[in-house]
Amino acid sequence: MYVYAFPPVAVVGHEWGVVDPVSRGEELFTGEIIEFAAGRRRRVVSLVVEGAADNNGGYMRALERLLRGGLHAVRLYSTPANHLEDVGVIPLPGAAEMVWTADDAEMVWNAGGTEMVWVHGAYVAPAGGPLLASPRDWHGMGKADATNLPPSREVAPPGQFVTVYSGGGLVSETRMLIQPIKSDEAGAALVVTETPFPAGGSLQIGTRETGIFKPESMPRWQRGLEDRGFQVTWSFREIFADEVRQELVEVNPWGTTWG
Repeated sequence: MYVYAFPPVAVVGHEWGVVDPVSRGEELFTGEIIEFAAGRRRRVVSLVVEGAADNNGGYMRALERLLRGGLHAVRLYSTPANHLEDVGVIPLPGAAEMVWTADDAEMVWNAGGTEMVWVHGAYVAPAGGPLLASPRDWHGMGKADATNLPPSREVAPPGQFVTVYSGGGLVSETRMLIQPIKSDEAGAALVVTETPFPAGGSLQIGTRETGIFKPESMPRWQRGLEDRGFQVTWSFREIFADEVRQELVEVNPWGTTWG
């Protein structure tokens, strides 16, 4: 299955939400309501594209054909929850081991008699950058103290994503903020997230979630003969790798580099 990057188009409306399936029942003799989680959380996304801007209409028709009715998927990144929010930087992908070859044979690197492992994609924290202490559970949410923040200001609003890197930058976890991060004069603040981070580490603020999505249905739209604006609305639902038999191959067909 191909997982395509979303085209570079003008998005004028968006939703990045979640669906948590819940099963409800009633105890036969007491009438007590029984509720429990009936499946894992999935993210749902709506994107409204301004079709008349630049080449947006053409990109939408191209994506429609590439997805082939939903046989293939797209990779999407979260959109800001707050008006005019600066999303900041995109988190780097998880580190992956690099394999060196020469004449189709794998090369092994050694340093002082010890085999070396090369990786790429690790996050390198800036010197003196924000740090998050060991998190603690607070009614199912996460609480932790952060230091080395810009002093005396609101650093991040609720609904924004933050990422913690540990293991030398090789391991990353992303969570949504429940409360604003407000630093004191020393650059310290309390960080409250939807669930606890598994560990403390280097804190990156203004990151994004990402996932693989399939369209819930293919949008129908038409362009008028006159030069007037029109919009294309997509609705996507998250899928997981363990639900798919085929190998997931990520492709960005919108650039100039082909391979």
